[in-house]
Amino acid sequence: MPGYAMMRGHPPNSMMPGYGAGMHNRGMGPMSSHDGQPTYLHLSPEQRQAWAKQWQESAGQEQKLHNQLYRRMTHMQNMMAQPSADPEAVGQAFDEMTAAQRKLLMERIRARQRFDAILTPQQRKAWYRAGAWCPNGACRSWAEGQ
Repeated sequence: MPGYAMMRGHPPNSMMPGYGAGMHNRGMGPMSSHDGQPTYLHLSPEQRQAWAKQWQESAGQEQKLHNQLYRRMTHMQNMMAQPSADPEAVGQAFDEMTAAQRKLLMERIRARQRFDAILTPQQRKAWYRAGAWCPNGACRSWAEGQ
């Protein structure tokens, strides 16, 4: 069966209308390069080098934390699936899963701060206006006030 894009008349491997660079501006798309650098920010060569280095470090750390989270989530789900699931044990597994979620969240915030440090104030404003880090456009209102 053809994929969503082909069913809607788009050629294979095409960008869907309205789809940008993905979450945190990290994916492929018209607004970013292959290493997640937002092309609309017009980074200097030094900034591109710093961005690429930070990208590699952040991606590796985030992947480790994602793996931990998924292991904890699977463990909890397996425990819940048991006919005689122990509520206390499931609760403990849930607490471990949410602790892993918190670690991932904190790393994403720290990564954003490290990326912010690479940008000039004008670039940072444009980045936030694009909504790279904020759900539901929350950063856009902040960027407009700056």
